[in-house]
Amino acid sequence: MKMKRLFCILLALSALLCASAWAEAGENLVVNGDFSQLDAQGLPVGWSREMWVTDEGVSKLYADSNGYAGGCVAVVNADPNDARFAQTLRVEPDSLYRFSCMVRAENCGDAGYGATLSFKDTFSYSESVLDTAGAWKKLTVYGRTGEDQTELTLMLRIGGYGAENSGRAWFDDVEAVKLDAVPEGASVLSLEPVSPSGGSAAASSEAEEGAPEGEPTGTVTPADEESTDEPRAVEAWDWTGRAQN
Repeated sequence: MKMKRLFCILLALSALLCASAWAEAGENLVVNGDFSQLDAQGLPVGWSREMWVTDEGVSKLYADSNGYAGGCVAVVNADPNDARFAQTLRVEPDSLYRFSCMVRAENCGDAGYGATLSFKDTFSYSESVLDTAGAWKKLTVYGRTGEDQTELTLMLRIGGYGAENSGRAWFDDVEAVKLDAVPEGASVLSLEPVSPSGGSAAASSEAEEGAPEGEPTGTVTPADEESTDEPRAVEAWDWTGRAQN
């Protein structure tokens, strides 16, 4: 009888652990988050390139084969800029999500935002990574969507709104997963877009403090629509922060 009871207890615990693991490993909403799919131009399928300053030689965004696990994308700013790969995701209103990626950063300045995982038209950023000394680092962000929000744009980025920066970063293994709850003590950022007046439609009491100063201004235009000129090769750049002549 005791053995039967013990067996039932172990079976129940096993089912609970399996259910928990299934919830944690939910569907990844990101398309081509491992950057294994490239288009005819050699750019990652499902991702767009955006930058604030589109002058030749300032920024370069490209696919790289030397990722954390296979391919990755690289964001390189020879001069301070806000440059990023972006992807718009369908989400559910008033819901919790976990976003994560692997990042490797090099020579990002300390005056602006370094390599981050962030969200368009918000002040919500991951930890800012300036230099990882050649190693890969995992970034994780928890966020809650607005009451009527059905989409958001995820960005892999160097720089930010009013916080442009130079340097370079590589991103890989990008994930976005819907959660029922976040780990105890985790900060939950607001994923709701900021209105033109600088506020959100519904302020989130869970939003992390310390958002960057300023507010989104203007419309960011994808670099490949603004100019057909490619920035100079990475090897030709002086990493004191300015392209060589």
